[in-house]
Amino acid sequence: LLEKYSQYTETFERNNGYQMHAMIDEVCNGLGLTELKDQPFSKLSGGEKTKAGLAEMLIRNDDILLLDEPTNHLDVHAIEWLEGFIKKSNKTILFTTHDKTFADQTAMKVLEIDDTEVKIWPYGFSEYLKKREEFIIAQFEKYEEQQRKIQKMKESIAQLRDWANRSNPPSVGLHRRANNMEKALKRIELINKPIRTEQKLKNAFQEAGAGSKDIVFIENGKVAHGSSLLYQNVNLRIKHKDRIGIVGRNGVGKTTLIRCIIGEKELSD
Repeated sequence: LLEKYSQYTETFERNNGYQMHAMIDEVCNGLGLTELKDQPFSKLSGGEKTKAGLAEMLIRNDDILLLDEPTNHLDVHAIEWLEGFIKKSNKTILFTTHDKTFADQTAMKVLEIDDTEVKIWPYGFSEYLKKREEFIIAQFEKYEEQQRKIQKMKESIAQLRDWANRSNPPSVGLHRRANNMEKALKRIELINKPIRTEQKLKNAFQEAGAGSKDIVFIENGKVAHGSSLLYQNVNLRIKHKDRIGIVGRNGVGKTTLIRCIIGEKELSD
């Protein structure tokens, strides 16, 4: 009995059993799940369920983590926390993401899948982009140099055969040289022409005329959700070609504010 107890205790310690509650609190607080800990999983929204699934992955005592778009449904604060968690983690972590800033902050290597080729670049994301651009330029130069060499060999083969056929009788030696050169040409390992996979996106919308410089103008506005007043004294002016990011924790009313801006919802009196 004591031997089994010792084995169970060792397993419990190996799986960080004594630190589990502290770990749960840390992850839930970081991902903004603290207020949802006591709610049944079935009562959570889709986004909350996704975050709960991510929390479970981070809490488990696995050596390897596979994360698919881990920043989905996370606000700015949760993403910053997750970046810090990954940086200090001793686990091997493989993740996919469309968030370039997150990738730049966390990735130590980049695994690139291009058509049927898989290549690992031993750099962070920004450095990977730089090194990849340099590689493509160098590869393109090698490709062009090889194409010039191949073209020159083809011209030489054609010329040798022309000279051989003009001889009377036809020159066996020149034909032999042409054949040998043709065999050498076939043995050349061809360099594939590098293709940039990044395509510049073309704007699908026709740019409207500048018109009035003020696109949105709100003065002393109030924004409410149901009977709850979210904001008051809202003063907002958006001008033509402005680029504005709306940041804040989940649930503070960002979507409601956007609906007011685009006219889907009226401002409160």
